[in-house]
Amino acid sequence: MGDQDNINQRVIISIKWCAAILLIAQGFLHFTTHKPFYDILTSDLILNKISGVILLGFGIVALLPLELLKKNRRVYLFLLPGTMLLLKSITSWKASGYLPEQLIEHSTQIALPFLLVYVLRHHALTKNKLYFILASIIGLTFIGHATYALGVHHVPNNFIEMTMRSLPWMDKQAALQFLFVIGLLDVLFTILAFIPGIRRIAIWYLIIWGFITALARTYYVLDEGVTVDLFLINVPNTVYRLPHGILPMAMLLLSRNLKHRT
Repeated sequence: MGDQDNINQRVIISIKWCAAILLIAQGFLHFTTHKPFYDILTSDLILNKISGVILLGFGIVALLPLELLKKNRRVYLFLLPGTMLLLKSITSWKASGYLPEQLIEHSTQIALPFLLVYVLRHHALTKNKLYFILASIIGLTFIGHATYALGVHHVPNNFIEMTMRSLPWMDKQAALQFLFVIGLLDVLFTILAFIPGIRRIAIWYLIIWGFITALARTYYVLDEGVTVDLFLINVPNTVYRLPHGILPMAMLLLSRNLKHRT
């Protein structure tokens, strides 16, 4: 196995783990919070729990050894949880008044199950192709966050609250200014991640900020002490966002000796 094959293998393993933790955490949240996608069809709480079981089940299956998954044509069944997460995101998009950033920021969680099927069933993946796919998915997620942070339509209250509680010396105005700067940086480094020669600097930003924004979902409530909600809601909300930092790490691995085009 050559160097490129080794790198591709490690990237595919990263995608597999990202899909697993996403589905497990999202499935868990179906039992502890209201997940709105099923409202498209019904408001039946039982269906919500069934959906949680399906997502959890596929998340556990994604933990199986990579070679076992590659040999099994049933991996196409992962299109089911992918479709479920897509429907959930569409419902959230509708609830937001069809703000494009609401749908765009979900790009990573929508794409991961579909991406898992793609990388498991396509055996001639180049580093360039994998890099471009990952950079596009992560880039869209960061652009969605940036659009909110910049206040293109409005800055979400939870963005402001997380900022003020994580950085308690900030008042609301300072938090808004901080988020605006972060939004600009998100856009800048998303673009730079596609530019040869300087992409690695951009990737490090995506890694660091991807993990920080994921961990913030738990960190900002720690001043309330250890509560039930911390483990049932905040920690799972952090876990399913961890791919926002893990996938850029895979991009960093792929970025070595890439051809000039991605």
